Amino acid sequence: MKTGYVVGLAFNRAATHITLIRKNRPDWMAGQLNGSGGKIEFGETGPQAMEREFLEETGVIIPAAAWQLCALREDELARVEIYRCFDDAIMQARTMTDETVEVYATDDDRLVREGIKGLPMLLAHALNRNSNGILKLETARPK
Repeated sequence: MKTGYVVGLAFNRAATHITLIRKNRPDWMAGQLNGSGGKIEFGETGPQAMEREFLEETGVIIPAAAWQLCALREDELARVEIYRCFDDAIMQARTMTDETVEVYATDDDRLVREGIKGLPMLLAHALNRNSNGILKLETARPK
């Protein structure tokens, strides 16, 4: 059985800012920016996992109903569901774990320099509010 994960791209309503996590783990992601998220627990849906993970990592409640699936990466070992939301509460996000929470302007060039591979393309897709399509991402895993 594949392990299920969620990643959330949380924007303010005007889509001018995004909340990201400065990753400590896994090793290949250390020091890079990524959305919040983690493993889907038994009995949870993806949006329920996003609500829980975002609260655990940022101290902010974004209800499950606000998270919209926008991308998917799947391989033989894992399924990663990538969600987006637009809520001004993200501006109150703070660090709640050993991974630092940071709020960035969506046009900040650090998102390109310091984000995980593919983050700019993923952000462009997530920011397209007219797109209800789910972006399928490559399945190659880093070494």
